[in-house]
Amino acid sequence: MSKAKILIVEDDVLVAMDIERCLKKLGYSVSGIVNYAEKAIEKVEELKPDLVLMDIVLKGEMDGIEAAEIIRSRFDIPVVFLTAYADEERFERAKFTIPFGYVLKPFQDRDLKIILEMALYTAKVDTERKQAEEALKESENRFRQLAEGTFEAVVLHEEGIIFHANDQYYKMFGYEPHELIGKDAIALTTTPDSLQLIREQISLGNLGPYEVMGLKKDGMEFPMEIRAKFTEYHGRKIRMSAIRDLTNRKIVEKELEIKANDLEELNAALKVLLKKRQEDKVELEEGILSNVRTLIKPYLDKLKKSKLPQNQKTLLNILESNLNEIISLFTKRLSSQYLNLTPKEIKIANLVKQGKTNKEIAEIQGVTSRTIAAHRENIRKKLSLTNKKTNLRTYLQTLD
Repeated sequence: MSKAKILIVEDDVLVAMDIERCLKKLGYSVSGIVNYAEKAIEKVEELKPDLVLMDIVLKGEMDGIEAAEIIRSRFDIPVVFLTAYADEERFERAKFTIPFGYVLKPFQDRDLKIILEMALYTAKVDTERKQAEEALKESENRFRQLAEGTFEAVVLHEEGIIFHANDQYYKMFGYEPHELIGKDAIALTTTPDSLQLIREQISLGNLGPYEVMGLKKDGMEFPMEIRAKFTEYHGRKIRMSAIRDLTNRKIVEKELEIKANDLEELNAALKVLLKKRQEDKVELEEGILSNVRTLIKPYLDKLKKSKLPQNQKTLLNILESNLNEIISLFTKRLSSQYLNLTPKEIKIANLVKQGKTNKEIAEIQGVTSRTIAAHRENIRKKLSLTNKKTNLRTYLQTLD
């Protein structure tokens, strides 16, 4: 442990030397000796001693009491007065400087040691107290700055009893600080059902987030979210809760839900329309292909078998080629082998390709299952699948 440094302020040289001897004998370190109050202040600023042993009556314009007041206020260094005068007036003046003790001359070494030890100890405790108060003040200021700088309500509480809250908290619930500080605010700011839930969360140590219903002073209820954490406050472990008003978020969520439902209904309607359009398209294609097969192709075949001049055969080939070019726009989904099927068979083939059973197709077409089975057999025959193990639906899907 380092020796305490003491500055001696004494205008009597012999007394100053005797004090120095005594302090060294008691185990202290003497920072210096000065004989004027003004010089004492300069030395304190320069040397930063742990304690000043100050004679009250000094030569010069300033006495020891004035110097002690400056040293105490400017440097916060303890001062012990040293004097041979015990008059009432000087003691009254000296009290305002908050001295750490008095030593009356002449003094005993033992008495000086006791007074100095008490002064140094008191100064140490006082310094530690001030540091703790400063740290607490800084912590509270930091919390206040953080709390006031957020849009959320922030509250420090223990089992619902409020110690501190930011302005947003009071605005959220419509109360003045004096109406909630020191009271069970949870009971005043939540609905009965939510109060029970919050009590359970606190007892379980759950920090959230969780949603409850808040209650304003005017009786209005609103949804809110609570998140909490434990923190130190004046040496106690308490909860710091951040509360967010969910009113606007719930409104937006409801609007999004309505829009989502509307979109879902719209999508369903679009699917129906697209399905109908696709069915109409297939029906149109089937009709065109059927008409080509029944109304045009037979006559083209007859003309090709007849005895025509070469120039007419050439024109016939061009006509057939152009016709095939036109109907090719409708045969992208259908194989050329479909051209041998009747319109009824083409419809049934498409339903088979969609995975419909004979019973389902019969219900759609308004015929018996036996009739559909016969059509399927004709389709297999026209597609050259008779006596083959090939699945009709699988084969039809390969024709896309």
